[in-house]
Amino acid sequence: RLRIPVDEVFLEEMTEWRGELAKNIYKNNRDLTAKQLNEVVQRLLDRIVFIRIAEDRHIIEKRQLADAVDYWKARGGKVHIREWLNDIFHIINEDFNGEIFKPHPCELVGVDSEALVRIIERLYPPKSPYRFDVIGVELLGSIYERYLGNTIRPTAKQVRVEEKPEVRKAGGVYYTPKYIVDYIVKNTVGKLIEGKTPKQIEKIRILDPACGSGSFLIGAFQCLIDYHVRYLTAHPKEAHVHPLYPDLIPDGNGGHRLSVRLKAKILKNNLYGVDIDPQAVEITMMSLYLKALEGEKSQLPPKQSLLPELKYNIICGNSLVGPDINGPTLFGDEEWDRINAFDWNSEALGFGQIMKEGGFDCVIANPPYIRIQTLQQFAPREAEYLKSHYRSAASGNFDIYVCFVEKGLSSLRPGGKLGFILPSKFFQTDYGAGLRGLLVRERVIDKIVDFAHFQVFDGPTTYTSLLFLTREPIRNIQYLRISDESKVQNIEGLASILPAKVLSGAPWVFVDRQKRAIFKKLDTGSTALQELPVAISRGSSTGADDVFILSKTGRAGIYRSRDGEQVRLEHGIVRSPLYATDFSRYVFAPAGKEAVIFPYHTGGLPSSLITEKELKLHFPLAYEYLRSRRKRLELRQQYSSWYAFSAPRNLAVHDSADILVPLLADRGSFSEFPAGQRRFCLMASGGFSLSIRRGVTVSPRYVLALLNSKLLFSYLRSISNVFRGGWITCTKQYFGRLPIRLPDDSVSGKRFHDRMVALVERMLELNKRKHSGKLAPSQIDRLEREIASTDAEIDGLVYHLYGINDEERKMIEGG
Repeated sequence: RLRIPVDEVFLEEMTEWRGELAKNIYKNNRDLTAKQLNEVVQRLLDRIVFIRIAEDRHIIEKRQLADAVDYWKARGGKVHIREWLNDIFHIINEDFNGEIFKPHPCELVGVDSEALVRIIERLYPPKSPYRFDVIGVELLGSIYERYLGNTIRPTAKQVRVEEKPEVRKAGGVYYTPKYIVDYIVKNTVGKLIEGKTPKQIEKIRILDPACGSGSFLIGAFQCLIDYHVRYLTAHPKEAHVHPLYPDLIPDGNGGHRLSVRLKAKILKNNLYGVDIDPQAVEITMMSLYLKALEGEKSQLPPKQSLLPELKYNIICGNSLVGPDINGPTLFGDEEWDRINAFDWNSEALGFGQIMKEGGFDCVIANPPYIRIQTLQQFAPREAEYLKSHYRSAASGNFDIYVCFVEKGLSSLRPGGKLGFILPSKFFQTDYGAGLRGLLVRERVIDKIVDFAHFQVFDGPTTYTSLLFLTREPIRNIQYLRISDESKVQNIEGLASILPAKVLSGAPWVFVDRQKRAIFKKLDTGSTALQELPVAISRGSSTGADDVFILSKTGRAGIYRSRDGEQVRLEHGIVRSPLYATDFSRYVFAPAGKEAVIFPYHTGGLPSSLITEKELKLHFPLAYEYLRSRRKRLELRQQYSSWYAFSAPRNLAVHDSADILVPLLADRGSFSEFPAGQRRFCLMASGGFSLSIRRGVTVSPRYVLALLNSKLLFSYLRSISNVFRGGWITCTKQYFGRLPIRLPDDSVSGKRFHDRMVALVERMLELNKRKHSGKLAPSQIDRLEREIASTDAEIDGLVYHLYGINDEERKMIEGG
């Protein structure tokens, strides 16, 4: 349990070696640009790692790098180790060909022998803890994927290895788990090659347009290797066309493996990739070469050029930006290099011949997830290009993965297959409308695997799905929702079959036929919440927002946040998402006596107003901090007050509100405010709120009853994403679509309305008494029974209002 995983250790060492090598090379070669320095360092490290892996797997003679170190030491360090290493590099290039050992500036730059010796010694026992014969290519890819998130940046005084700006702003780099790669490959590449001969498979072209460290291409390569082994085992005559070089070789364990020659042929014929990062392209090539050599247990014949050139298969370029972004004359060389436009139709620089023949047979990827707002910060020209060139980017604050889906689809030939892992947000969000419309119009959706609130990636909270498209008209869509955590890594289950016509450009709702009928009944005769005279808004809603806790004494102390994290309160100020209250349906329960201070600009609902004068008198340090912060934010001068209230950080409300009530959340808030104010506010989870204006003739409590009912909660869960622990997203677009059935003007309609209002008022009062802290356990038990009974009666009236029968009610509550 205490052992650090090998990938973490090796990544840390690789990062350290990279920094040391970069500093040494830059010290000796001040004329190198940042791009050149990155390329030289990367190529040297890749060669050294490749040689060590090949040595431990007995593919080449052992201890070649170690012998170079021994020779250097024997000569007292008076010779340069680089010359010995260059001789090794040239021999390996003659033996294997490939790209990694082709003549390169890394062989010519000035580098101190001591720097190279320190790295090489850490790769051999006794200083090395690694066994490179058992470190698989997939694990190496995991290491390199994270390694690629950093870059070398030389300055006038030093060299730094730092996170790339696009990676930092996007929240990091995360490697696609192997079980996801395998599932996508099985449902795309696997289906395409099924029943085909090796000769037929030679014509299949597989693309990853954002290849990174090559995990999807490695997965596809392994799938092709396994299929060839099975096929040639069943058809042995086809495996021995050449008497000296058979394609199928006994592996010594009773099975067979493919020859290096056939694996090299598969590499050249079938696998293609693009990435904007030249280091990623190099790492992908190296990983594929190592995969081709995997399983070899003895030295391979020299000077056979066993590995293919991949520079026309794995290409460095920007998959989403074409040369029509404008010519180099409009950009400086550095910016043009960074944009790295890619011409898909160029036969010399792209995949012109493949595109001329109709496109790729298969496109698989985990594309980058970068919001357009983030892209605009470090790549504004690309952001504008995407907006004007992609239909999927035409609406809202899109994420660039929607453009990758559109590009992947346009790269497919008729009958081709696409498989991506993506955030599932585009099912519902406004920015997903363009992509939804495109996929529905072209009728290409084959299968969707929805992971719901289960996390696939290790680290970020990203709610993902697998999207499978087929370049042919689809009549029925397979939909598989993973509702059991044990099935996340073993994706299985019977997919629901949905007619393709049930989806449109509108937000997608994946429910069965019976539930669709129920929701249609709810929509008929109702008004969408957002079409009523209401205002839906967002305030401070993330853990990154500032929260200021002012203790009554102003003294420093230790406070514990809801998740158990300790935070220190210094001079009455703490910047942390510390909760000061608890809330749920119809309930407001303060959890402490501290006041939470928000600067006015974030919005806030006052339970007590602190003037600037009072704040300065009682909390002088807090006052000085907030005053300076207000100046930095350039707030308008009339904002001269701060609101202090006992409430959590996620309040987003209108200062003219007079009632705050919980809505559709496990935790919400309720608070009464002085009579005479005409608006009221409904608080939803996620920092969203609803203010209902005077134009609504019904009581706010009537609307509250509908929004807190099981029926509309079921509706909301079906149209939105579910987070960890069952929490739902409650964004404006989901929230605003809730169907509100208003009572008619008849006498019976008024009676119905008044009954609902009376029940809600009773619920509020019962909950207020329950949380007063003045009742005995037996009294609380009785109140809980009354609350449950009243809640059930409200639900019954809501079901009646929408015409839901007993069978439909069971389906709603059972689902």
